[in-house]
Amino acid sequence: MKTHHILALLLTLIMVFALAACGAPKKDAIDAVYENGSLQLTVPAEYADLVVVTAPSDGDTVFTASEKASIEAAQKQGLDDEFGAGWLFSIRRVDEDLMRQYLCFDLNVDYFFAKDDDGGFYLFERPSDVRLVREDYSNIPDKDLANWSALNEWAVTVAESFVANNPSITAYRRSNTMLDQYLNRLFFDDSYAYTLSSTEFGPIESKGMDFPQYVNRLLNEAMFAEADACDIPDGEYYVLTFPDENAQFRFYSANHNYVSFIYGEEAPVCFIAEMADSETQVYDVIGEWYHALAAAKGLK
Repeated sequence: MKTHHILALLLTLIMVFALAACGAPKKDAIDAVYENGSLQLTVPAEYADLVVVTAPSDGDTVFTASEKASIEAAQKQGLDDEFGAGWLFSIRRVDEDLMRQYLCFDLNVDYFFAKDDDGGFYLFERPSDVRLVREDYSNIPDKDLANWSALNEWAVTVAESFVANNPSITAYRRSNTMLDQYLNRLFFDDSYAYTLSSTEFGPIESKGMDFPQYVNRLLNEAMFAEADACDIPDGEYYVLTFPDENAQFRFYSANHNYVSFIYGEEAPVCFIAEMADSETQVYDVIGEWYHALAAAKGLK
């Protein structure tokens, strides 16, 4: 029996020396943290060796992240940097005027997600096409495809974690529906032609009258989202028309936060608003705006 214990001890010692010869076990990988001024971007440990992060010292881009393997493959092929090989996302900081300019048009997959106390607004940019680059697309290893998929899944979560990890910024979302785009054009250009109408006083032209407070309230207090179905309510409604573009929005008395958009002869698209203040409704803001125009025209 004693002989068996000695053999077991010898085998254990052999294994210990063999492990020592192979080197000590690696410590757990740690997250990679990148800094730009007071802001930090954290890349989880499992992705740290797969991405290249830049933090420009000038311009409005704060961070950009791209897949390392795609960058290397693009360099071997002599592809221009502007191609954006492996691009996963960028975070940009802009002022309010530039934010409004961006929101005048469709942002596609991009969106504003945060703001700071110094007048900065943060835009999260994502590619709308695939930026995976390899020298041979006919035989991309399964591991590469799995890594690419994982990196994109992580990229979707970055905006939320970026806010959580940076106490100098707070979450701030703006919707970008067609109504948002037209309202931002009104905010940015007070000469943008529109009319408001109802059965009470008929259509009232905006020419020579500026009422930015109502546009501001809708932009700052409402978040619009496209409705699953466009069920037009019965009853009275206000109509906001942009005659130069043959576009109009209708705001319904039967559902105060429901809006339909009609462009030319196309089928209507409907939106539902979520208000920051539950006691305020979109229909009421439009009504105040309409009656202010009527008063300015001497109609009431």
